[in-house]
Amino acid sequence: MEDLQQFIKKIRAHKARKRLVDKSKWKREVLREKRLDENIKKETNTEIINKLIIEKRVHHLRFKAFYEILQEQRSDLLTISFECQKNLGQPKVPDQSAYYSRQYNFYNLVVGSTKAKLTKENIFAYTWNETIHNKGSNEIISAVHHFLTNVDIKEEIKVLRTIADGCSGQNKNSGMVAMLGKWLTTEAPRHIKRVEIVFPVVGHSFIPTDRLFAQRKI
Repeated sequence: MEDLQQFIKKIRAHKARKRLVDKSKWKREVLREKRLDENIKKETNTEIINKLIIEKRVHHLRFKAFYEILQEQRSDLLTISFECQKNLGQPKVPDQSAYYSRQYNFYNLVVGSTKAKLTKENIFAYTWNETIHNKGSNEIISAVHHFLTNVDIKEEIKVLRTIADGCSGQNKNSGMVAMLGKWLTTEAPRHIKRVEIVFPVVGHSFIPTDRLFAQRKI
């Protein structure tokens, strides 16, 4: 029993480290862009200024290319995105003593099409709390798999493109790739020939499903 508890603690610690790494990457990328702007302003050497401008230009071209992929519309392409909302602490009560008490987390994962208008027909919301399950890669993979096996994919669709942030503890991992591979080979409609996985540039990860989080607050 002690060995099992230690094993669970190690897994949780590993997931926590991954989340910190992902967060630090995002912060580093944002700070990097700010530093580039500051260095361009204070630098006097023309050659160095040109290098800094090129570096900033390349960075902008990278995330511009991502948004072009996100907005691409083709008759044979279905693009879906999925994103987890930030943890929502429960319960929310005005009582001051309850505010400082231990709250439990409520999770909200949204999976859906990247069409301009997000409707009930092209959006799935998966909700649970930490008393039921953690918010890890297994839960995200299961939700995405459920979406793929229940969504109506038209016959003219040949390519499925998935877009999500690069969080390794949830989206960017071998488990997600394995699930998509298995779905493509054994469960997908016969007209689906390819699955593409796209991750945005760090620090510029706004995707369509983020729009729903402003509407859903608990």
